[in-house]
Amino acid sequence: MALDVAVVGAGPAGLSTAGRLASMGHSVIVIEEDSEIGYPVKCAGIISSDGLRELRGLCGRGLDGVKLESGEVEVRGRGSIELDIGKLGAFAVDRRALDKCLFEFAASSGAEFALSERALYLAPGSVVTRRSRYAPRIVVDARGAAAYPARERLLHAVQYTCRAPSRGNGQGKVRIVVDKGASREYFLWEVRPGDGELLLGGAGSSPASLEGAVDAMRSRTGCAPYRIVRSPIVVGGFSGPGSGGIFRVGDSAGNAKPLTGGGDVLSVIASGIASRAISEYLSGSLDLEGSHMLYGRSWRALYGKEESAQKLLRYLYERMDEGEVWELLMRLKGSGALDRLDAAFDAMGTWLKASLGIELLGRMALRRLRETIGTLRGADLR
Repeated sequence: MALDVAVVGAGPAGLSTAGRLASMGHSVIVIEEDSEIGYPVKCAGIISSDGLRELRGLCGRGLDGVKLESGEVEVRGRGSIELDIGKLGAFAVDRRALDKCLFEFAASSGAEFALSERALYLAPGSVVTRRSRYAPRIVVDARGAAAYPARERLLHAVQYTCRAPSRGNGQGKVRIVVDKGASREYFLWEVRPGDGELLLGGAGSSPASLEGAVDAMRSRTGCAPYRIVRSPIVVGGFSGPGSGGIFRVGDSAGNAKPLTGGGDVLSVIASGIASRAISEYLSGSLDLEGSHMLYGRSWRALYGKEESAQKLLRYLYERMDEGEVWELLMRLKGSGALDRLDAAFDAMGTWLKASLGIELLGRMALRRLRETIGTLRGADLR
């Protein structure tokens, strides 16, 4: 039987794309290098109530999330701010449970699976593994951040999962630590979703500095990790829909938030857009180029403005020191923006721009521009 689609990668993007296309009546096979879906375990995600609802739309009510009720942001050497995030509707979701849930959706929709098969070669109409050769009409590249084309916009991430005793009202809490010595581009995190479980992690461009800082957190909290995850995360934004019959989805396409790298929900949303575009081609309604264009246009129409806002804020954050980050937090606190956290916070870039105002962002950008000009003037450019 002719094969319509080969999906390479069985993370949230690949599984949801496979399930959606199979439910539309197309023949689909998912090619995954690991022997088990959901293992090795990836970092757990923190998602909004809207995000959890989106995932449950595919998985059903079987996917659980632990609601986070309180938060804290600490800036090393400056201080910390407590946040009431109960209204935000933020949930910690176990990534392995998410993958298992989406696997059941894809399998029940009719997708087939080839596990323990590493894709050695991808080309339009061809996927070659060590044991097999597939000739699908469409290839979906869902191999994750490792396949993202802009390598310089990947950050190293590490997360420990531990069993730790509860400390006061620490359950259902997320703590963010800004430590520019450990990571200029990102932050460290400490999440206590409940039942004595503790997640410690961080991301940055310097693995040695980052791992040292996370290990110091482990020592301070008494964390005895039973699981350690290391993986890249994408902060570069959408790299495009692919071309020539190879569609990129999920982290391989940059369907993630440039400000935080979060991508579980965006990957599932992008899979819906890509699946509709692919189905239009397979059914003969669009040619191949038109199908790629539909995916790209639809994604940018949905998320393009928010992505641009996040890229601007990331550019500034990467160049801030702890004092400037603390100034930013004090401005947010003084304006009352930190007391107005709700579901709108999911559009983080737009929310921050509206809360901070263009004037403050402009002053920060101008300060950095002046520093850059001063550096160039002092450099030997001959």
